[in-house]
Amino acid sequence: MKKLMKWMAAAVLGVLAAAALCVGQPGKKAEAATLPVAYLGIDVSSYQGSIDWSQVAASGVTFTMARIGNTKYGLDTKFAQNVVGATQAGLRAGAYVYSYATTPEEAAQDAALAVNAMAGYPITFPVAFDIEDKCQKSLSASTQAAIVNTFCEIVENAGYTCMVYTNKNWFENRLAPVAWDHWVAQYDTACTYTQPYKMWQHSSRGTVPGISGYVDMNYLYEDYFNEIIPNGQVTIDGLTYNYSNWLRTNGFRTENGVTYFYDVNGSKVTDKTVTTEDGTIIRMCKDGHVVKSTAEIRNYASKAQAAYQSAAAALKQAQNALTAAQAAYSSAYAAYQPIRAQLDQAAQQATAAAAVFQADPTNADAANAAVTTAAAYQAVLDQPAVANFTTAQANLTNCQNDVTAKTTALQAAQEEAAAAAEAANIPD
Repeated sequence: MKKLMKWMAAAVLGVLAAAALCVGQPGKKAEAATLPVAYLGIDVSSYQGSIDWSQVAASGVTFTMARIGNTKYGLDTKFAQNVVGATQAGLRAGAYVYSYATTPEEAAQDAALAVNAMAGYPITFPVAFDIEDKCQKSLSASTQAAIVNTFCEIVENAGYTCMVYTNKNWFENRLAPVAWDHWVAQYDTACTYTQPYKMWQHSSRGTVPGISGYVDMNYLYEDYFNEIIPNGQVTIDGLTYNYSNWLRTNGFRTENGVTYFYDVNGSKVTDKTVTTEDGTIIRMCKDGHVVKSTAEIRNYASKAQAAYQSAAAALKQAQNALTAAQAAYSSAYAAYQPIRAQLDQAAQQATAAAAVFQADPTNADAANAAVTTAAAYQAVLDQPAVANFTTAQANLTNCQNDVTAKTTALQAAQEEAAAAAEAANIPD
């Protein structure tokens, strides 16, 4: 009993210490939190080696996210050991996939690997998709969103709660908004990400008893402890879910690319709208298909439309510049035409004289002729009409290239704006 009391005291102190570090920090969004205080957690992989989970639990850590692996390198060699060890020590155990997927098809393969790997293990916290690898940097924002959605839909269909993990800059500048819970990485004393988030990875150099070396540290603001349960029913944002052995047996299910919500009786919910604490509108339409519109998605749609309008204006400006360049080229060409024959003749004479001189460098007459014809050619070349034509020709080429580039940019902006508008639209 004394040992148990000591363990409980240590755990409580650890949680209070985590709370003291988080509560009132700038950057923490109230609408992203349903917990009165932040809970302390870690994420681990084979890099941490063998972990003494009883020491970890005694330090005040309340949950862990264990790396599963991916289809590129296979399963993490410590995944099963970490999940089982953390669970036996009394921690909640979630999981994550660090993905190298560059297409939705590859993301689906990662999802299948994750579902198969988790089967039979007590996954009692969310499952996260980690998108941050350099191979994904050049992908469009909408492609990245499609990759994330594909993975999370498959894992959600298997009964798990899903999240997306990446760093603050990636969320803000690379990934188009997605409706899954956000786990944001920002190594600082405060998280300044302005959109709702459920978890914040604040350090990659944490130290925790029971772990050799550094470990990633996280603060949790969502009450997954009561939202993910072993068995029974739980209501979240007006929607009721049934759990069996830690897995949802109903809820959101994606079928042939369309998401529906099934109630605890297995019936498809239709013509219902709920709004979550963080402003997400979940619309179950009259035909049953589900649309989730977060505040971030709606803001992104507005910005995408503004970007499209800006791209259209830039193209119009480039087209006007091209029209002016074409007129300038025509004028310069007209002035150049009378000189062109002179320039060609002078060039031929200079070339011929140079050839004679090269054949007999000792011939003084040939040397003089080479110098004279070269000077004559240069005199024609130095006429303003020639320089004007050369400049106008280069400017025309640049303007043509600029119009081509801005046309491509406009097409991309138009596609992005259309996709964003569709995602933000709340239909009947």
